[in-house]
Amino acid sequence: ADGVVRQVKVHSLKGSECRLANPWLPKELIQVLDVSTNRIILQSRNASMMTFATTPGATYLIKPADAPGAPDEHPLAPTRNNDVKQYGSAQLGIERRF
Repeated sequence: ADGVVRQVKVHSLKGSECRLANPWLPKELIQVLDVSTNRIILQSRNASMMTFATTPGATYLIKPADAPGAPDEHPLAPTRNNDVKQYGSAQLGIERRF
């Protein structure tokens, strides 16, 4: 609502490296927590990019160290885009004909 990123929640599907641009610069200390264990798996100071290994099916909470630890329970619900988009003479998608 106020345009400030409070936290980022990442759910790993395949268990790979996660790279995230730090939206809180120049805050000093950022933490990455494993939500299932509430364990801090990474702390980073003044890094513009954070990188950490993930486990398939695990969820991670990335936040400033001084922010509350519980994830916000207001996830954004995705909505399907069924419409053609136009911008000037450019078009993305085709009309449905059924």
